[in-house]
Amino acid sequence: MENLKIIDSGCRSCPFLHISMDGIECNHPYYKDRGAYNNMIINSEQLALRIIPQECPLRKEELIITYKLKDL
Repeated sequence: MENLKIIDSGCRSCPFLHISMDGIECNHPYYKDRGAYNNMIINSEQLALRIIPQECPLRKEELIITYKLKDL
C-alpha cells in the first residue's frame, strides 16, 4: 500500500514541521545527525506566507517511510 502526502500549502501542511520552545524546526530525518539547531530552516515569515524554505530536504529528493511491526 502507498500513502502519498503532497505538501501543497507551505510548511504548515508538512508532517515534519515542529514548533518547540527553541523555535520552528524541521524534523525531517535528513537533520537527525546534523547537530543542534541545523534543522531550524523555517522562519515565522515563511510560515505565515506559506513559503517552503529553499533548504527543505524534500526539494532535493523524496522521502519514503516504511512502517513495520516488530517481531514479538
